[in-house]
Amino acid sequence: MGAGNDKRKTSGTLREIIKSTPAGAGVFIVVKNFIILIFVQMFKMKYWLLASTICMCSCTCNQQLPPTPVNEERIIEKDSAQKSTFLQEYAAYLQNLDTSKLNNSSLAVKKYKLFFNNVDTADADSAYVLFFAFYNVMLDKLLDQHYKNYTDQSAFTISNTGNVTPKTQQAKQYLSQLHSNGFTLSVEEGSTYVKQDIDFIAKHFYNTVSTTMRIYLEQVRRENKEGFLRDAAMVITPTALATRIIFWDDFLMNHSSFVFNETIREKQREYLTFLLEGVDNTPLLDHTTKQLSARYEKAYQYVLVKHPNSNLAEILKPYYQNLQKNSIARDQQILKQYRSEKKILDFEQ
Repeated sequence: MGAGNDKRKTSGTLREIIKSTPAGAGVFIVVKNFIILIFVQMFKMKYWLLASTICMCSCTCNQQLPPTPVNEERIIEKDSAQKSTFLQEYAAYLQNLDTSKLNNSSLAVKKYKLFFNNVDTADADSAYVLFFAFYNVMLDKLLDQHYKNYTDQSAFTISNTGNVTPKTQQAKQYLSQLHSNGFTLSVEEGSTYVKQDIDFIAKHFYNTVSTTMRIYLEQVRRENKEGFLRDAAMVITPTALATRIIFWDDFLMNHSSFVFNETIREKQREYLTFLLEGVDNTPLLDHTTKQLSARYEKAYQYVLVKHPNSNLAEILKPYYQNLQKNSIARDQQILKQYRSEKKILDFEQ
């Protein structure tokens, strides 16, 4: 794809942007310029989904988030020019790191701590957005490398619960290096794949970012540990899934300009889709009675009784009423409407 040539050209362009950006231009201009640059590069490399998410984030990264209460002795006063310089330098540093080298995520964290351990939390949040973009591109590269190097899966033992144990010394070293640099292995339909280790984020970023960002990251961490789908089945109950939807609805209402809100909305659409339609190995309707499964009915009743004024209750109520009447055709019309309104995913598009 010519990625190497694109990278060299982009690095030169970044230096020109940094040089041409006034020292006092502020966080928004620096971050926006860098994110646009990443967007162009990733578009060329077909990272279109990640690129669109990052581009969205650039529109809100200038919003000031509520600061985390900290010991005043930790705060080092810096003028706006110096803060802007830190972000520019960090952006340039990330752009020049090779995303195919595993240990570079740790180098990116080390540089983050050097620049942002003692600055206000809004700047730390902006820097985290830059790191996370880099971290996602690294994941794409590591996935490709893993599929190439471990196609037959013979280097690992996979337990019934999805735990991965390396069988060779080389595989042990590989897994250890993944863990040291913010990644781990997981299993889907009998095959291993690389995923991000959310504990790595908690360890290195929680004490610098804002309260809002930390709430977001902690909920993401909790959901990753609990899981969601495995082998076309839910590994959590529909009630737990409904609880997640309500949490994120409240979060969006209370933090309307948060930088990752569009990412949250996409996850919400996914969650709501499976709460309404079920999934292959955790079906909505009981195979024998063809009625609403007890586990989903329990979730629907939980929402309508415990959270009657929630957005989720408003969506569920007419759908649940039709299921109780066995009005499948009407429910299909409701689902069609929700798809057109972008409330749920449309798998036919």
